[in-house]
Amino acid sequence: NIEIVITDYFGNTTTKTCTVTVNMGIARTNNKDYSSIQNAINAVSDDSGTVTLLINLTDAQTISVASGKKIVLDLASKSIIGDQYALLTIRGTGSIIIKNGTITNNRNGVSAAISCNMTSTGTLTLENLTCSVAQHDCILQNGSGTFNIISGTYTNRNGGCALDAWASNGTSLVERGTVNVKGGIFNGDICLNGYSKVILNISGGIINSSYKVSQSAIFCDGTSLVNLNVTGGTFNTSKYGVEFKAGSGSINATITGGTWNCDSYLTYIRSGNLKWTRSLLSGTYRDPYANGGVTEI
Repeated sequence: NIEIVITDYFGNTTTKTCTVTVNMGIARTNNKDYSSIQNAINAVSDDSGTVTLLINLTDAQTISVASGKKIVLDLASKSIIGDQYALLTIRGTGSIIIKNGTITNNRNGVSAAISCNMTSTGTLTLENLTCSVAQHDCILQNGSGTFNIISGTYTNRNGGCALDAWASNGTSLVERGTVNVKGGIFNGDICLNGYSKVILNISGGIINSSYKVSQSAIFCDGTSLVNLNVTGGTFNTSKYGVEFKAGSGSINATITGGTWNCDSYLTYIRSGNLKWTRSLLSGTYRDPYANGGVTEI
């Protein structure tokens, strides 16, 4: 409230109060504030630009990036903290980089900090984020586009999946695009579950496997169709480096790099094959197993 004192010509005074409401913008682009992240993205001119988050948020956000748009969403050290299914859901066929912030999901149940629902030509890239989830999946590939993780920390506080590519069709394979892990710290497994058809490329990062899902750094439940290519990264696990269970799916794995600190086999693949270059790997592990064959290249 603001108090206003009015004095007339004769010296008589009257005091009044009024309420002033200030509507702060949530996101900014082109030096203009907008009431939502989506409105700011829609206002980006020339199909490319930066949207900056202005305040901390406590509710879930769903944003879409249209084809041809190239967006940088800078969280600017702000946070999104809540307990909904997915705190940040990204859709569309454009390109978006999300960086510099904290996303924390406290939901006890099926949930994710970030759900990548990009389709076809859509690309989502994560840089310098601190994400955590109470249960289930910290970051989720739930679309058919490209998902890049460059840097940041991604933690499942219950010891589950730090990164998951998931499809729940239950009868046939669902396209889950390409996931490129180039850096970052993952406290939890990298999981490839359900009936997902996915390409997983790992060239960097640190994966500290969980003790709740599989105790393996990369875990597949056996119903997915996976092309796995590992050229770098550090994998710390109390069990296998890569585990693929028996099922209707299979894995085609190529490992030509990385530091593997495994208490057991480098790979334990019940359905699929492995090509690997022993001389380019470091760490401690037992020789790999794959029922479809192991080939040194």
